[in-house]
Amino acid sequence: MAKKNVSSIEKGAGYFLGFITTLMNVARQKVVPFEAIYRLGTEGGYATVVKIVEVAYADWLSEQPKPQGGHPYRGGPTNGNSPFSASVVYVQPTFEELKCRFPAYVNPNCKGKRFDSIERCKGVSTENREVAFEYVHMDCDASTDEVLAEMDRCVLRPALYEELLGFAEKYPDEQRKYPIVALGSETLVYGDRYVACLWGGGHGRYLSLYWVGCDWDDGYDRFLAVRK
Repeated sequence: MAKKNVSSIEKGAGYFLGFITTLMNVARQKVVPFEAIYRLGTEGGYATVVKIVEVAYADWLSEQPKPQGGHPYRGGPTNGNSPFSASVVYVQPTFEELKCRFPAYVNPNCKGKRFDSIERCKGVSTENREVAFEYVHMDCDASTDEVLAEMDRCVLRPALYEELLGFAEKYPDEQRKYPIVALGSETLVYGDRYVACLWGGGHGRYLSLYWVGCDWDDGYDRFLAVRK
């Protein structure tokens, strides 16, 4: 019988006890009703747990060693020279097609969702074509609006969802280095705005969703952009 893939966290009863103790202590300090904590383990608390995990992941990334070298980021060349170019088909795949492209993980909230262009990208052509890409990499934690303002300063626009998928198909190993975010398209999950993000590691390549209201990490996040 094949061994079940069980993490060290799931094996550690002591870890769970410590985690629950810490969680309840924080709830007491913040005067949060225990019913709100209990809700996390129900279907109604799923969206909240997604946000908690994403914040935990961002904090963990900020503690990792910073990559050296690589492609131009903020402060790099802005003369239109791009290190990336990929063919883009402006059709949004089905959830089953996404799972074939990213077999390690696709955020389940992608199922049945459509990503719509944000206001500043409404006039972007959706004719299938070759697109040149650049990264924008902030040198400090930044909000979504601050990242978009930096793109405007560099005469760039955020990549659309379909462009992110085209990039991922051409450069599958890039997302193993750091999360790559497309801010040009958004979808709604439980009433909140989310954008698509590529990331991965030893277990494979992932397609995730990030809440646009979060602060983006200065150490790893790359924002896929297209010159205007």
